[in-house]
Amino acid sequence: MNDNILVQDDSQVSSDSAVPSEWIKIEDGLFVCSECENESAPETNTIEGTVTANIDEIKADLEQYPTKVVYATCPVCGMEYVFKLHNNDLYLEPSDLEK
Repeated sequence: MNDNILVQDDSQVSSDSAVPSEWIKIEDGLFVCSECENESAPETNTIEGTVTANIDEIKADLEQYPTKVVYATCPVCGMEYVFKLHNNDLYLEPSDLEK
């Protein structure tokens, strides 16, 4: 019976660590670009043009619409990303699109 508890505990840990290694966590509104290695706030395109991404708004959108695709760019080098939500944390996944 204790073995089953350990297996359950292991599966909980693995689900928490299920974030793909290429995803970059956004912390305090900042991320470190995988291309240029600069720390900055991600930008995104809106009707008004390219702006600093509103992290809270994007997080709320992804909570409500989990399959929504929201693109981000590094303001330094232009590397493109896609916002991803996992366990209530926001990440950037490198986009298939080239900069």
